[in-house]
Amino acid sequence: MPVLGRAGQVVDDVEEELTRVLQSGAGGGGGAEFPGDVPASLGIVPVTFNGIGAIYNKATLTEIGGTEPKTWDDVLALCTKAKDHGKVLLALGNQTNWVTQLVDYSLAATTVYAQNPDFDAELSAGKATFAGSAWKQTMQKYLDLDKAGCFSKNPNGTSYETSISDVAQGKAVGVVQVTTSIPQVQKEAGADAELGMFAPPSTNNADETRIPAAVSAAYGLNAAGKHAAEGKKFVEFLASSEGQRIYAEKGSTLPALPNDSFKADPALTGLIDMQKNGKTVPFMDQRWPNPEVQATHFTAVQKLFSGSESVDEALKSMDDAAKKS
Repeated sequence: MPVLGRAGQVVDDVEEELTRVLQSGAGGGGGAEFPGDVPASLGIVPVTFNGIGAIYNKATLTEIGGTEPKTWDDVLALCTKAKDHGKVLLALGNQTNWVTQLVDYSLAATTVYAQNPDFDAELSAGKATFAGSAWKQTMQKYLDLDKAGCFSKNPNGTSYETSISDVAQGKAVGVVQVTTSIPQVQKEAGADAELGMFAPPSTNNADETRIPAAVSAAYGLNAAGKHAAEGKKFVEFLASSEGQRIYAEKGSTLPALPNDSFKADPALTGLIDMQKNGKTVPFMDQRWPNPEVQATHFTAVQKLFSGSESVDEALKSMDDAAKKS
């Protein structure tokens, strides 16, 4: 299991048992097999398993006469249904720079990674490029959705907060977001609002559809810390079934270590099903060569939506960033 940080900064004594549990499938949402609390002296422990997908209000989807899309053509047809009812299918807050990546990620999970799971490794090894891969089709599909009227009227002028409110108020059917946004939508929409989540298809073969999902938070011990004993107890608690359950329930995510004591938010059913069926791919930026690629991606998408940069230029800028050490 990779440990972030310079050598010696984090206590690197993760036991084989934890590694085995992680490899058996992070993110179980109730009913997943779990061999009990991890009885290990841990240096680092993952706590959440997060996903990126279309979070939507079920009542609004019903109002426009729609159902969860299974293919790319279904998505485009659903955009039309939403427009016919004076709504948009997906609120998009690209004014908030980190939001820019999420639709790309949700599409690329299928167009890029379902076909070539090793793309990121090949990119790091200099054997692949963004420009020469299905990332080109991914970005074009992102723009195609905008041209089809699937998004907010002015994504670059719409904030994350506004996109959440648009879903809660029924102005948009849903929003492509991380699962940690579910509590915010729920809070604004009201406790009675029933939310769902699906992986946006990007091809017309439903079997190909994947969803980005990964361990998204972890706690580690500082090897030079003055309270190692106390810190160790806390990390061990986070690795326990109780610790994993509490952390996941408060954040509307799945526990990184599967356990039967966790009761998932019903809105997470779509993510759970995809995880159980082996149809998840890691968050893309977690395996890119350096952090600058992600930052460049933010800017590139904003430029795409402003019309100041083409898809080819956007991908070239990401390739240039990937080559930096």
